[in-house]
Amino acid sequence: MSALLDILHPETPQSFVLAAEERFFDAQELFAKGRTTGALYLAGFVAEMLLKHACFRLRGAAVTDPVDRMFGPAMAWARRRMPRIKHEGKHSLWFWAMYVRRMRRELGRHFSEDFDQDLLRRARNLRRSWSVDLRYCEVVAPSVEVKQALVDVAWIRSNSSALWR
Repeated sequence: MSALLDILHPETPQSFVLAAEERFFDAQELFAKGRTTGALYLAGFVAEMLLKHACFRLRGAAVTDPVDRMFGPAMAWARRRMPRIKHEGKHSLWFWAMYVRRMRRELGRHFSEDFDQDLLRRARNLRRSWSVDLRYCEVVAPSVEVKQALVDVAWIRSNSSALWR
């Protein structure tokens, strides 16, 4: 396993996108097999990785830049501009969605009203159903909730370039 760990680092914006693709299909497969909690857990990470990718790209990162150096400046920026939004150990989907919106506004690259409302709705939905703490959850997630989460994550996935370009 150490050989695998050696190739995993450093994490980059590109690795977030590639991992998100893998985890999206893993989540769908788990859902199809009735493994709803695992599907929801992975789906949330897909959204998290894609939103983080957008944030780092908006901040000017190249796809191969190591992300470990990006978190400090990104979090400092957020503390000044979004002090009431909690990052929840850097895993909050709401935090990262708000970060993208705020950064785009500062860059003068506002989303269209419809796109902005779609992003807010989907981030709100995911905020209600997903938490990194699902990793400790033994309760089976309701299929209806997981299906909606997969739809919301699929929207983020299909619009991931529009989040930062």
